[in-house]
Amino acid sequence: MKLGELFERAVQAGIENDPRGREGVEAELERLRKEYEALGEREKQWFDKSRLTNPFADTRIHHGDPELELKRIAVGVDTDNSELLLVSELRRRGERIDALVGHHPAGWNMSFHHVLEVQVDMLEQWGVPVNQAEAIMEPRIAEVSRGVLPSNTRRVPRTAELLDVPFLSLHSVADVCVNRHVQRTIDEAEPRTVGDLIELLTDSYPEYLEARRMNEAMRIFAGKKDNRAGKTVVKFCGGTQGPVEQFEQLARAGVGTMVCMHLREDARKEAEKHHINVLVAGHMASDSIGLNLLLAEVDPGRELEILPLSGYIFHDRRGN
Repeated sequence: MKLGELFERAVQAGIENDPRGREGVEAELERLRKEYEALGEREKQWFDKSRLTNPFADTRIHHGDPELELKRIAVGVDTDNSELLLVSELRRRGERIDALVGHHPAGWNMSFHHVLEVQVDMLEQWGVPVNQAEAIMEPRIAEVSRGVLPSNTRRVPRTAELLDVPFLSLHSVADVCVNRHVQRTIDEAEPRTVGDLIELLTDSYPEYLEARRMNEAMRIFAGKKDNRAGKTVVKFCGGTQGPVEQFEQLARAGVGTMVCMHLREDARKEAEKHHINVLVAGHMASDSIGLNLLLAEVDPGRELEILPLSGYIFHDRRGN
């Protein structure tokens, strides 16, 4: 498998699992193409043209020839200069590592705020009127855009170039996979209580079982185990945490429980205020499930050997 093929397969898997559906993603790409074509020549040079074909602003090849043949790849959740140096040293010692695949984005993140736009569609699917969803998401998207502006986007990709380690980030394409899979698992089982929900996820996913052994998963941030779960929604994708105002809207929409990877304290208090249970399933474990599910779609024939690092709980789902 070539580096470019791995990337393209990952993007297509992301589109197939996106909450908007393939039609929704295609409609968004068409909107962006029209927006780009309407720009003047001067403005076009500032436009991130990769967004015209790749709907995931946090999924990029940072360094490497797309024609590079891959046999063995290192995969991690958080990958920056430390992991690049580690891979470089392992290669110096004679280990074959053809590329480093990271989950959380490293570099090119000035467009990251666009990833949050999918949360409008998710809120609408959960029962929030779309006009309300847009109204509460707009300031949150702007906040994230301002927040990433001071980031040093060139630091990690430049290190990859200097060490000549092929390097790519696969963020939302993995997150949408775990979001869809866990939501289906919950919908099919219909757990009665939050405690039942915890046991369902632990029994259904080896990654959560491993994380619970390390005390890294299944924390109730709002509510308690005996509470009825009610209508349960999974919030694993969409870039980062949504606005705290969402909990009032979700309560009105009849949501009883949210399952997520992490939650800020102000959001926890808002969830409690509106009597919504919040289960933090675990960050590293949930991201690991997403990567494992993504690899199962990208590499069903086990063409690639995987070297897990940086918090990645590897459970081979390929060929299943």
